[in-house]
Amino acid sequence: MESMKLNNNTIKKTFFLLLGLVVGSTLALPSVSHAGSRINLLGIAEYALPRTGTRSAGVGGGASFEIGFGSAPVAFDIGAFFVQRGFGTTSTSTLHAPAFLRFNFAKDIVSLGLGFFFDYYPSSRGYDYGPNSSLQFRIPMGSMLSFVLDGRFGVGLASFGTGSFYTMYVQGLAGLSFRLGAKK
Repeated sequence: MESMKLNNNTIKKTFFLLLGLVVGSTLALPSVSHAGSRINLLGIAEYALPRTGTRSAGVGGGASFEIGFGSAPVAFDIGAFFVQRGFGTTSTSTLHAPAFLRFNFAKDIVSLGLGFFFDYYPSSRGYDYGPNSSLQFRIPMGSMLSFVLDGRFGVGLASFGTGSFYTMYVQGLAGLSFRLGAKK
């Protein structure tokens, strides 16, 4: 049981380190590059679909930082999320780090993201990675604030821990998006 406490503390420390890097990177960027950039604070509801074993749900939350490229309708989005996933009768904590190249449409209300994810499972010291996609809708609540709904799908390509799960997932995310500068 003591090792489980250590793992949970390691998870929390790693999550807050990643979250700090995501948010802190906004301060390191020149103010010129803030045009079209955003910080997204999101909650996750997830349905895991392992190729072997039992399907199950998970919940979590985190943040992502979207780096805009001025007036171009393209952005790079990188995130750090903590997800509590269940597989059959067991539950595991996961650090989920997705990265997308986002293509924005309809005055930044609709966004299509294509990219990769990396998951780390501290309890088994395992990992998973693979391609993922995102369809995001932003509902403006002012000039700098939007409500976000995001649907994601990912396919794991690596076996983690002692099992051979190769997990696919479907995620629904909701939260707030804060624009960091005026869109050019």
